[in-house]
Amino acid sequence: MVDPPPSGTVIYSWNTTGCYVNNNGERRCFPVGQTTYNVSNEYLLARDAGTITCTVTTDGVDYTSALFTLRISGVTLHSPDFTITYNSSSVLLYQDVEIRIVCRSGSTTSNGSWSFPDGSPVPTSGAIQVNPVSGDVGTSELVISSSAVSALSGNTGVYTCTIPDVDGTIQTRNLTIYDSTALPNTTIASIDPVPIGFNATLSCSATGIAPLTYNWTRQDNPSVMLSTDQVYTFTISDSNGYGSYVCGVSNSLGSDTETITVVQATPPVIALIGNATRTVTSPEDVTISVTIGSSNLPVTVQWSYNNQPLTTNSDYTITTILSSDNTTGNSSLTVHSTNTGDDGNYIVNVSNLAGNNMTIINVMIHVQPTANSPDMASATEGDTSTTITCTATGVPAPTVSWTGPDGNIMNDSKYTISDTSSPVMITDGSNEVFQVTSDLTIMSVVRGDTGVYYCNVTNVVNSVQSNTTLTVMCK
Repeated sequence: MVDPPPSGTVIYSWNTTGCYVNNNGERRCFPVGQTTYNVSNEYLLARDAGTITCTVTTDGVDYTSALFTLRISGVTLHSPDFTITYNSSSVLLYQDVEIRIVCRSGSTTSNGSWSFPDGSPVPTSGAIQVNPVSGDVGTSELVISSSAVSALSGNTGVYTCTIPDVDGTIQTRNLTIYDSTALPNTTIASIDPVPIGFNATLSCSATGIAPLTYNWTRQDNPSVMLSTDQVYTFTISDSNGYGSYVCGVSNSLGSDTETITVVQATPPVIALIGNATRTVTSPEDVTISVTIGSSNLPVTVQWSYNNQPLTTNSDYTITTILSSDNTTGNSSLTVHSTNTGDDGNYIVNVSNLAGNNMTIINVMIHVQPTANSPDMASATEGDTSTTITCTATGVPAPTVSWTGPDGNIMNDSKYTISDTSSPVMITDGSNEVFQVTSDLTIMSVVRGDTGVYYCNVTNVVNSVQSNTTLTVMCK
């Protein structure tokens, strides 16, 4: 009570070294402006003990009561109120902003301390420091400056706040601080194009704090969960199986997604450089080349001759140059020192998982013609006839004609030319060639038939001739 009773406007204030904790766990000192002050035993704390005065101010004059002392004894103290002013037991730091975290106990008269994850104390100055909260005992503020956030590597982990209680016990609370590496970071392994009827296997991985949960969906139908495994395998039964698939990964701090598109595999396309029929004259080399394109899967190339696979050796050289992903390029086959045994069909087959394409090239081997007749021949005037024989070879089969001493082709009744009814095949070195025999018969031999007779041999490759000198002797 204040005596004498005041007149006019009256302001009451309480002054104490003690405070209390309200029902919300908030620390409050004795209120101002109340004539009485009641504190339930339930909320009395050891630090509420101390001296109390009441001051009444009226008409600008203060009237202060005598001191009285509040002692705390024989009551049940409020259980320790120890909290960290953050909405969870962890903090994720990944932006350059300053972070302040207060650790508070409601049942102590001592400020606390913080320690790094390695147990060493957090200093009271620096990029990461501890600040006592002015006028609020039992608190400790951890301050992480913006510069420390960007260089937090090595300082992430469990920070511990320690506050000694009035009864000598040590209260601790832990706060885990993460940097951005704790967030899920999702990666999907690349996948080759898939043919219809084959399986597509999608593999997703992620970094971040465990546990990590996975889910697969289609981008065009995100509400349907396809799988919760890291690896999702399914069969492409038709074209509807192609499209974009999304792997979502989440943990307690956040989530991340990654998308991959499954595309249809296509068989290779090949194009022949040059004609499908090649003609070469033995023993020249022949080279066949193709380009490979429009494939989205790695290809294999196989050359064959008359359905027999070929490899590079002394007779053949195969050169295949493909792109870095082995999907496009070119390939060539060279047949060395050709002979008629190399005549036939050459096939290049290019294939991948989606199918194959082939090209057939027909190679025809030609052989230069030859003409062989005797250098000299003789006859006697008055002979009924005399014959000069010429043998011709070549591929294709050659034709034979004759020219007389006067340079004219012999095709009148004076001369008879007879060839073999059909060419015959003979071996000439490494070639199988056609042989034709032609006989020139000179009827009713006279001295005027003396001279040089020419056997002319021709095929598509060339024309050659041989000559025979005929001498007609006197009878």
